[in-house]
Amino acid sequence: MVVAGHDLRQPLQIMLGAIEKIAPECRDESQLFWLSAARDAASRLNQGLTDLAISGHSRTAIIEMRDIPLAALFDRLEADWAPSAWQKGLALRFIRPSYLVHSNAALLLTIVSNLIGNAIKHTTAGRVVVGCRKLGHAIAVDVVDTGPGFGRELRDRMFEAFEKGDAKKEGLGLGLWLVAQSCRTLGHRVEAKSTPGWGSRFRVILPGPNLTDCG
Repeated sequence: MVVAGHDLRQPLQIMLGAIEKIAPECRDESQLFWLSAARDAASRLNQGLTDLAISGHSRTAIIEMRDIPLAALFDRLEADWAPSAWQKGLALRFIRPSYLVHSNAALLLTIVSNLIGNAIKHTTAGRVVVGCRKLGHAIAVDVVDTGPGFGRELRDRMFEAFEKGDAKKEGLGLGLWLVAQSCRTLGHRVEAKSTPGWGSRFRVILPGPNLTDCG
C-alpha cells in the first residue's frame, strides 16, 4: 500500500507542477476555471493517497526492516524529482553513498521524498543537495537547500500537522508531519536546522548495519 501510494503521488506531483507552470499563460476565464478545477482535484487525490498511507502505517503491526543500499534509493528519488527541479530552474544533486542502512524501504523512500519535495517547493533559486554521512554508529541522510530558511519559532512547530510555515503556499502542510510520524514508526530521528536567508538542512538519522561500503 505504501509503495503504491508513493508511485501514484509522484505523477500527481508532476501534474500539479505542470498546472502551475501553464497557469500564467491562461487568459480565458473558462480555461482558468478548468485549470483550477484540475489543480484542486489533483490536490485532493494527493491528500487522499497520503491519508491512505498513514492509515496503512497505523494498521500494520509489524514493519519489515532490512538492509537497504542508499545508492539505489537515491537513484529512484532522482528519477522522481528531477523533472520538478528542472521546471523551477533548480540544480538537484545527489551525492551517491556506498552505505547500507537498516530501515523499511517503502517508508524511507516516502520520508526522503517528502523532504526533497518540500525543499524544491520552498526554494526559488539555487540548488537542492541530497547526501549522507556517518555519525558514530549511525548514518545521517541530509537534504540541503538554498531556500529562504526559517527561524527557531517555526522550527519548533514545523513537524506539526497542517503547519505550512507560509500561509500563501500551496498544500495542506502535512508533508513534514508525515515525515515525523514515519520516523517515529521506524525508530529514526528527524532534525531540522536553518538560518533565515541562507537555506535549510533536514536530516534523518538511522542505523547502519555495519557502516562498511556495500559496493
